[in-house]
Order: sequence, then C-alpha cells, then structure tokens
Amino acid sequence: MIALMNELKELHVRTGPVPESTAKEAVRRYCDSYFVREISNGLSRVLPGSSATKVLAFAEALSALQSRYFRASQLEVALSDVLDAGDLRVLLRQLYLVGGMGVQSTVGGSKHTNFVYRRASGGGFSYIAEFTLHNSLVIAWNLHW
Repeated sequence: MIALMNELKELHVRTGPVPESTAKEAVRRYCDSYFVREISNGLSRVLPGSSATKVLAFAEALSALQSRYFRASQLEVALSDVLDAGDLRVLLRQLYLVGGMGVQSTVGGSKHTNFVYRRASGGGFSYIAEFTLHNSLVIAWNLHW
C-alpha cells in the first residue's frame, strides 16, 4: 500500500481532491512496477538450477493470455518447449502462494475465487482448477477483464 501511495504523491503534488485520472495512473504505475516486480521475485529460485529463463518464459506466457481466467493446460501448450509439466506445476503453485493468482472453486452452484490470503470457500491450490490472475497483474499486462 505504501508503494501505491508513493506513486499517488508523485503524481498529485497539490492539495485537494485527487482527480480520477490521476488515481488510475497511480494504480497503473504501481501495477507495472512494484507488483509485477514483487511477483517475479516471489517466483525466482523456486526451480532448481539456473531457471531465470524458465521463470521469464512463464511470466511472458501469463502476460500474453487472452483473459485473466486460464487453465494450466493453456500454459502447457505455450511453454512446451521451455518447461516440463513438473516445473509448470511448481511455478503455478508458487504464483498462488505469493498472491499472484487465485483458484476458482464451485460450492453449492456458486463460483468463488480463493486466494492464498483470502478464501471465499474451502480449498487451496489445485493444478486442474481454473485460475484467475490478480487484478494488479491484469492491469499491468492489459489483459481482458
């Protein structure tokens, strides 16, 4: 939150109400710089050996998704020449654990999104579930809402 407020202070140097356009630009800058960097840091070093290329390819594949909603199978196809299924599973689980994505679940006919820090319904990470990228990544990568 401090990083977002710093962006806002940098853009809005006068007193008085903050225009909506200024607030939106502050959120966009926060998403582009701070949040994406923090998520990337959270993914680094989870794979054995020198895996920077694999993590970069993973992030690039996520940023090229057609929607904020996706399944592991979509990434398996896009990353088949870079990552094996085991590495992909590790990276997706870590993305969930660092708060970069939520896992969709259906309980009593209602669809819920569970993030590691906020669970609307029981459950945790599941490789076969549908995933939802965090809003900040969606904004930073300009993905379809």
